Amino acid sequence: MSKENNKIIKYLNYLNKTYFKLHKTYEDFYWISYMGDHSGDKGKDKAMAKISEFRSDPKHIDTIKSLLKEADTITNS
Repeated sequence: MSKENNKIIKYLNYLNKTYFKLHKTYEDFYWISYMGDHSGDKGKDKAMAKISEFRSDPKHIDTIKSLLKEADTITNS
């Protein structure tokens, strides 16, 4: 595996693991709240805000564009 492919895989793994962790936290609070225990409402709201912040982080777009350029270079070489 080339160094460029490894960078792409590492970044995809980072995105997947981070999103999974953020979503799991949200889900845990969601189900507590859904079952009638509203002590988790603030935690659920904070967790959703963190998910939104992660998904809308412009650094991800820049990194993905850069990795796509590298992938194009690899496949067109």
